Amino acid sequence: MILTLDATTHQVLGQSFQQQSPMGATPVQITMGDYREVDGIQVAFSAKVNASLVEAANVTERLELNVEVDPAKFAMPTNGAPAIPVVPPTVAPAGGTAVPPVPAPAAAAAP
Repeated sequence: MILTLDATTHQVLGQSFQQQSPMGATPVQITMGDYREVDGIQVAFSAKVNASLVEAANVTERLELNVEVDPAKFAMPTNGAPAIPVVPPTVAPAGGTAVPPVPAPAAAAAP
């Protein structure tokens, strides 16, 4: 990865690297800008990504740091829905692709 810094402000202007994909190594370049101070920290509010075949832009409109979050927002649902079982992925054979096993559907209740 190559990180580009502004010599005066020391802000990150961009980064470039090779992303591995099924098509091989793909060059990616990210350019940061629109730095604003948030709680004493300079933060890039815009980022542009150029990944050869895909371009994307990310614009942050508002950023708050260390905001209190109600723990209830992270509570598991209690509406009676069954939990989804976690199935660990299988290890891929040499030269193959790992495909996690699909759980069998629940048996239907007898009429």
